[in-house]
Amino acid sequence: MSVTPFPRKDEELLPEEAAKILTETAATLSRVAASMVRSGTKETKVAPRETYLTAKEVAERLNVTTKWVYRHLHEIPGCERLSKRNIRIPKSGFLKFLAAKRS
Repeated sequence: MSVTPFPRKDEELLPEEAAKILTETAATLSRVAASMVRSGTKETKVAPRETYLTAKEVAERLNVTTKWVYRHLHEIPGCERLSKRNIRIPKSGFLKFLAAKRS
């Protein structure tokens, strides 16, 4: 299989050359797709996005003040303090925190 070389920047691409390059590219993509289907390779699954809670939401669920939430952030897994009053509380970390407190 020979591959058409791409022209240098100072050369013009003739329509016939462009068509040949596109045809070769399409054929290559087709072979790769067929190979993936034969080998059972599937598209990469994207992990579900993490849901985050605000300090106010956590405070309401725990029946405490937001000040208490800020003071106890270190106890909730995965929490990040982005600034003094900007935090990220992952819902999964909050649920782990609740499970540990209940047991």
